[in-house]
Amino acid sequence: MTKTQTDTAAWRSLGCVGCLTAVGVALYWTTLRSLAEQWEDVVNLTYTHGYLVAAICVWLLFRNRALYRDFRWSLARPRCLRSQVSPG
Repeated sequence: MTKTQTDTAAWRSLGCVGCLTAVGVALYWTTLRSLAEQWEDVVNLTYTHGYLVAAICVWLLFRNRALYRDFRWSLARPRCLRSQVSPG
């Protein structure tokens, strides 16, 4: 793979992750909003550590990003989405 192909693949992967994140946020918007309300509640301090937990999760994903670099995404797709056409 040339550097240009690697850069293109990296941008494509980043775009896919960005799109999936946007769709997830859109689908769970009401749930995320209610979580944010609980996390920002200064009267009931039970769940005010939610932002810290989310930040730690993002940091752990970022720290272990080398593990995901070689992940075979073709195996992660559901079987119904894979091409059923065999060559030849």
